Amino acid sequence: MAVNIAYASNSSWILRGGAVKTAFRASGARERVLRTFAPERLVADYVEANYGQEVRVLIADPIRAYAAPFAGLAFGTTWYDQEVTRVLYAGKEEPEAAAWADVFERLGVSHVLVTDSWQNMGLQEALDAADSERELRVADATLYRLEHGFLPPLIVGEPANLAMWSNFYKPSGPTITDVKASLACKMPNAASFDVRLYEDSGKLSSQRTVSTSCPRSGSVPLETTLFTGAAPSRIELEIQAGVVQLITAEVRLRKDTVKARSLSARVRGRF
Repeated sequence: MAVNIAYASNSSWILRGGAVKTAFRASGARERVLRTFAPERLVADYVEANYGQEVRVLIADPIRAYAAPFAGLAFGTTWYDQEVTRVLYAGKEEPEAAAWADVFERLGVSHVLVTDSWQNMGLQEALDAADSERELRVADATLYRLEHGFLPPLIVGEPANLAMWSNFYKPSGPTITDVKASLACKMPNAASFDVRLYEDSGKLSSQRTVSTSCPRSGSVPLETTLFTGAAPSRIELEIQAGVVQLITAEVRLRKDTVKARSLSARVRGRF
């Protein structure tokens, strides 16, 4: 192995001439090379730095199947994943908007990666219907964030310090719960809210506290995502009474298909 590595440069004039070493040693060379050949890698770096495990990216380009850098956070649309392509194409040459929307829901997609080299009218219609926003542009790749599916809970209390949400749509299996809230600060202090998820039996299944600094004026947005083995039947958002006031709150449930899909034993025709 050591000898093979030592003589590897002889396998190609590019390696022998030192082009790879020269390119990657230069200032900013890594980003320049990736922008040219694989901007998906830079998008994956951005996703990991800003979201961790909280996203599910759909790579919409069926030609460039660069899903590996996302390390289990992305789904492809190439023939490698026949369950996805079967839903997308359904015997047609081009995917339609309804098929894209179906895939968004089935996979619990939060972001869609689109490239300039492959365009589809149905995809753009589905992105518009999903209230998508352009979040990142790298070379010819655009990362869209989907904002559809959020519902307001019932805000109670005076002043408002508690929001309650009861589940009417219940995806089966592991679930991702997205929570967004806008808080008005009453004093220069840390703004925070507690999120609690409950099972059907009333047992607490997940809990998290989200905090940030209060601005001198105006409201402050806070977001968080929680993972559970099953969809919660009840969600509570509670803020610090007297310190901040709950202005708006939104909740969304998504299937955690990364855990729900079994690569070793799939159920035919289902995700």
